[in-house]
Amino acid sequence: MSEVIAGVDEAGRGPVIGPMVIAAVAGDEGVREELEKIGVKDSKKLSPKKREELASKIVFTMPVEAFVVPPGVIDSNVKASGGSLNELEALLMAELIRTLKPSEAVVDALGSEIRFARKVSEYAGGIPVRATHDADSSCPFVSAASIIAKVIRDNAVSGVLFAGSGYPSDRKTIEFLLRVGMNPSFVRKSWKLNTRAFR
Repeated sequence: MSEVIAGVDEAGRGPVIGPMVIAAVAGDEGVREELEKIGVKDSKKLSPKKREELASKIVFTMPVEAFVVPPGVIDSNVKASGGSLNELEALLMAELIRTLKPSEAVVDALGSEIRFARKVSEYAGGIPVRATHDADSSCPFVSAASIIAKVIRDNAVSGVLFAGSGYPSDRKTIEFLLRVGMNPSFVRKSWKLNTRAFR
């Protein structure tokens, strides 16, 4: 039986608007070759149309799991005593890995590669985890997960009509939030806006 590898990545970690999405996929060497064949790469290097096209192929090629983490959950975790976004990501990545039950998982590292891999593996019940920076560029399974996560997040924020990037230092995003306020459910209230963008 061939070894099954899972790839895990997130989209929407930094924006003040919308959810964070963590996605995971899994497959063997044959699936890896298929992903390379259809042109899977880091979602940030693909157009929205190409991401949608590839996402529809990915879900028919391999098992896919995802968590959509609403702003309220992010706020609660960040504000909690000792809580952090890294910890939340590690826990949710591990849950996806446990669901897929791969031989090994590859994740995009947060901070120290060794420490993050150890933490996710521990939360995943001991399933081996390899954490590397820019894994979404170097591992086709993580690239596929990044595409799924990005497409889900883009669809989730498509109803929010704003022209900015969603990041707290982006001028258009700040102007939008000054108009609508910080109360809508799609806004992360624990994020601070960088008003230096106006200076």
